[in-house]
Amino acid sequence: MTVPHDPALVEDSAEELYEDAPCGYLSCYPDGRIARVNRTFLAWTGYDRGALVGAKRFVDLLSGGSRIYHETHYLPLLRMQGEVRAIAVDLVAADGSTMPVLVNSRLHRDAQGCEVAIRTTVFDARDRKAYETELLAARRRADRLAGEQRQVAVTLQTSMLPATLPSDPRLQLSAYYRPGVEGLEVGGDWYDAFPLDGDRVAVVVGDVVGRGLAAAAAMGQLRSAVRALATTDAGPAALLEHLDRFVDGFPAAQTATLAYAELDLRDGRVRYACAGHPPPVVIDPDGRPTLLWGGRSAPLGAQILTTTRDEATADLAPGSRLALYTDGLVERRDQPLDDRIEGLADALATLVRRPMARYAEDVTEQALADVDVVDDDVCLLTLAYRQHPTFARELPAEPRRLTDLRRDLDTWLHAEGVVGADHEAVVLACSEAVNNAVEYAYPAERLGVVEVLAGVTPDEVQVRVRDRGEWQTARPPEDRGRGLAMIRSVMDEVSVDRSAGTVLSMRRTLRGGGGSPES
Repeated sequence: MTVPHDPALVEDSAEELYEDAPCGYLSCYPDGRIARVNRTFLAWTGYDRGALVGAKRFVDLLSGGSRIYHETHYLPLLRMQGEVRAIAVDLVAADGSTMPVLVNSRLHRDAQGCEVAIRTTVFDARDRKAYETELLAARRRADRLAGEQRQVAVTLQTSMLPATLPSDPRLQLSAYYRPGVEGLEVGGDWYDAFPLDGDRVAVVVGDVVGRGLAAAAAMGQLRSAVRALATTDAGPAALLEHLDRFVDGFPAAQTATLAYAELDLRDGRVRYACAGHPPPVVIDPDGRPTLLWGGRSAPLGAQILTTTRDEATADLAPGSRLALYTDGLVERRDQPLDDRIEGLADALATLVRRPMARYAEDVTEQALADVDVVDDDVCLLTLAYRQHPTFARELPAEPRRLTDLRRDLDTWLHAEGVVGADHEAVVLACSEAVNNAVEYAYPAERLGVVEVLAGVTPDEVQVRVRDRGEWQTARPPEDRGRGLAMIRSVMDEVSVDRSAGTVLSMRRTLRGGGGSPES
């Protein structure tokens, strides 16, 4: 028996079709503020219409990890292509729960090409995510059977990373790079650390899109650009704005991400900015981790509607550690990005008492302990601020001041357990360096100061002697008096920097016990 069809039973108004569609609909202004939303979306998320329209941006409804994905993938693709499809993100409902969804968006422009609206459809992906989890588990089992050595690629990549890191008694640095295992092509992960002046240091971690030699070349040029622009002393936000203009003429570096920070070693103040990069992590002296979510903006060359960048500040207490890293350490297809970032923060906190020499490597190994195959490159740069005791003096460049300096340094070294030949070597080298600065850096008619900074760890003593004078031309600037050879004979490493005044840095590995200073 055929039931007659009544057209009136299936007729819906356009408004009903919109409000009760089997997917969520949102219309947003170009800056992301929600202008309109349908009942389906409200029913899924539990929000009231008035709480969203004109009050929230679409990105405000995403989890922390999805916000990063929104910055690094969704917005750049929407800007370049005019639309994006099947972008997987997690919505945060009104009750705080998360819901996996797939998003399609289209950027609408007027006749003059100006952006007027973003229209988005949202599809429930809970069943699909469960299915993908099963597929990923199967793939992991298969990947365990495959592996390939990549020594040539690793050598090329690591040759572009800094061979040495800045040395200063007030900080220690530890970096670790681990290549992915998929293919033999070079990746674009990189890190760098360099002094800005005698009391500030810059640290940066970046990730260039793509693989192969083009990515490696872009990485090298971007690293050089960061170093050159950082010397302008404009600050993190301005540096990113300059890099935006740099990548406009360098397509291989466009949409690269990076986290950049400047640390003032005098007071622990950090200025930082992130261009589409995961947030830095601070571990305080008590081992508590904090994610630095400030100073965020889009990847390089992907800013929409504005050319200005944001920066933020944080204060490191003595004994704190700071970590910058690439997304290869936290991004996994089968786990939320928020969970992986929290796992890294836990690893940084758990291992905070480890010596800095292996800290970055040990944290990486623990953070990836549950990962069978790491496809992407991994880069971690960590910094310890005033982790160990320091000695600091600033004295007038007068010979009579040396007696007080030697007495104070002698007392401090004994208090820190530096005795015997180690003690004699450090006092001798420091006294000779200061004496040379007093004698040769400042003419007799000019007053000046000499700064002495020393730090001791369980393994070594570092000393830095700095003046801001101009050495007499009768003696070569790189030769701090005839005593330089003697200083080198009792210290393991000695270097001279004349970029701003003269800075003599020296280090001695602690031997312990007796013996002569030269031993």
